Amino acid sequence: MLIKPTPLKLKVFISVAKLLQPFLTVYQIDKPMIFFLSETIRKIIVGVLQRFVKAESLKLANSSVQKIVHFDFKDVKNQCNIMDVDLGYVAEKEVKTLITSIVVQGENPVLLRD
Repeated sequence: MLIKPTPLKLKVFISVAKLLQPFLTVYQIDKPMIFFLSETIRKIIVGVLQRFVKAESLKLANSSVQKIVHFDFKDVKNQCNIMDVDLGYVAEKEVKTLITSIVVQGENPVLLRD
């Protein structure tokens, strides 16, 4: 089943893609860069995790790739509150605009972050 992405989801995906862009440009050279690959991937993973994992939980797992691999993402105490999840600047702006338009229409704002 193909899920049609909403404009808000696309803005979140673009925000995450901007985290990956430097990786794609740095590693497109003819020099041997494999020695730096694990550290670069660790930084990318931590950058993405900072968006939805609590900072104190991430500090414990951030020290090595093996700790990140074994990190318990399903544990609710490691997850950010839904209002604290970083969607990216443009997506956050879109959410605020949508909430404002719903409130102006006299309806209760639906939780747009689900």
